[in-house]
Amino acid sequence: MSSTTTHYLGDALKVPIELASHEDSPKIDGLYCFPDVSGAQVGIWEVEPAEWSSVGNEEVFVVLSGAGSVTFLATGEVVELRPGAIVKLNRGERSGWLITERLRKVYIIDPNPDEPGFESGDV
Repeated sequence: MSSTTTHYLGDALKVPIELASHEDSPKIDGLYCFPDVSGAQVGIWEVEPAEWSSVGNEEVFVVLSGAGSVTFLATGEVVELRPGAIVKLNRGERSGWLITERLRKVYIIDPNPDEPGFESGDV
């Protein structure tokens, strides 16, 4: 039995991502999406320096390059974003983002839109 499935998906540091601005948002960002894994969204997100706040999805990400911080507004916890940082976001949790150097991360999101906190387009 032969399979045409490709297991190697690319180099996370070199996958080309086209950045775009968004109406009513200070972010200039872009995505590269991989095939879903058991329903979870998997991809690479890149963003130019900016500041904004958002409501989190259930997400885990690893910073590949760049710098910044995310502040969890309910607790005041500040997580420094740097290469190698592993961060967990909770669904419905508000956070403030400050990106000081173009940032790239690999993310895994539980995309269940039926739970509170899901905001389409926020990664």
